[in-house]
Amino acid sequence: MTASLRYLGLPGRKNDAVTLAFGTNHVNSRLSTLYWYQDGKKGPRRNSEFAIETDYTFQATKWLYLEPNVQFWVDPGGYTQKNMITVFGVKTGVTF
Repeated sequence: MTASLRYLGLPGRKNDAVTLAFGTNHVNSRLSTLYWYQDGKKGPRRNSEFAIETDYTFQATKWLYLEPNVQFWVDPGGYTQKNMITVFGVKTGVTF
């Protein structure tokens, strides 16, 4: 499940946007149990993960945009022993 909020038209940059997104995934308990048995009942079972992402869309030209983003993942992959990770990224787009 995901949800996001996007604000378009920043002061002085009418084509730029800021986005804030939230998401969560839940691993099916039967699949989690199957993986746990396949791993020889070692380690924790997988459960849920939660993510928060924010990005800024910079419209450089009419045809090119750059979108740096930061993602914060809680219990990545559904493994509770991994508290949180941070991911940095950049997306680019070209319109023809």
